[in-house]
Amino acid sequence: MNPSTGHLIGMGGETTRKVFGEPVTYEEIRNKGYEPVPSELDRAAAAKLAGKEEAMVSLTSGGKLSRWAAGKRKKNRIAKESRRKNRGR
Repeated sequence: MNPSTGHLIGMGGETTRKVFGEPVTYEEIRNKGYEPVPSELDRAAAAKLAGKEEAMVSLTSGGKLSRWAAGKRKKNRIAKESRRKNRGR
């Protein structure tokens, strides 16, 4: 899932190959801004996909995937601010 956009892609489908190419590695996934969904959210992701290859997750719904994505965005924002502050030292 891309935490910034809410784009959720099921692994192993044609869409996965189009977005990431062959073979799909975690490094390629992260380079394109996507993060693997944690195993505790597998059921929520499967429910959202509902047999489709891709889906959009609302970033403001307050659901499990939405909260996980918000946490990822917050971590990235904090890391970015920290790098910016440390450049001046």
